Amino acid sequence: MNPKKLIFGLASIILFISACAAETKVQQGRMALLYGDPNAAIGSFQSAAELAPNQLYFSVFPQGVWTYVGRANYAAGRYPEACQALERAISLHKGDSLAQLYLGLALTRSEERQRGLKEIESGMKGLHDWLDYVNQYAAFSYGQYWDPLNE
Repeated sequence: MNPKKLIFGLASIILFISACAAETKVQQGRMALLYGDPNAAIGSFQSAAELAPNQLYFSVFPQGVWTYVGRANYAAGRYPEACQALERAISLHKGDSLAQLYLGLALTRSEERQRGLKEIESGMKGLHDWLDYVNQYAAFSYGQYWDPLNE
């Protein structure tokens, strides 16, 4: 067997396994965050970030793992850590509107109100644009359930 093909195959398997493990950690973190345990969520999200730091996840809105880390830190009241994670999320994925929104909220809590307001506005506009996109381009699939009465 060709050694290059063998190495490539093994690398592919390792990548697949780490992506699955990261997805599991993100799901564990989301559940912890939903059930009000941000400290457990931080641990799960940071583990996922170590396994797949550039991965985007789609739950309702597309967001990176660092957005989840930032949101969990925000929920735990750790605003400087939240800002750091959210800034990293934005640097990896410019269109991560939830990261912008939460960065704005964290900055506002950290007494950087002017910059925070800019980020909140930018994040809200991005979320609005995303919903418009879903309504327009996915109107006959999953988009039909987003806002059926256009409210």
